[in-house]
Amino acid sequence: MKLPRDYKKEQFNKINQISILPTVAGSIRLKVVFISLFLLVGLVFVQLVFANSLATDGEKLSLTQEEIRRLERENTTLKAEIAEVSALTKLAQKAKDDGFIKPKSITTID
Repeated sequence: MKLPRDYKKEQFNKINQISILPTVAGSIRLKVVFISLFLLVGLVFVQLVFANSLATDGEKLSLTQEEIRRLERENTTLKAEIAEVSALTKLAQKAKDDGFIKPKSITTID
């Protein structure tokens, strides 16, 4: 039995169409998988960068807070020294040591 020439062409076209569809669908699926994998790797990298930045910023914050505490202690010490030096009894003693004397009488001019 001899098949018509057009029959072979139709069968070839049907087979060709059937075989192209899974290939196209497979390549799209493969592209989606690669893009998803690329995005996942990119997001992991970004997360690592942010985690590293956060750790570094935390260390800087800790050092800054320690510096603030040190400066506050130093400020308190200096305030106490200023209060001690500027006390009236200290000033009176320093004036006496420098040769100042209390006046015997105070006169005012009107």
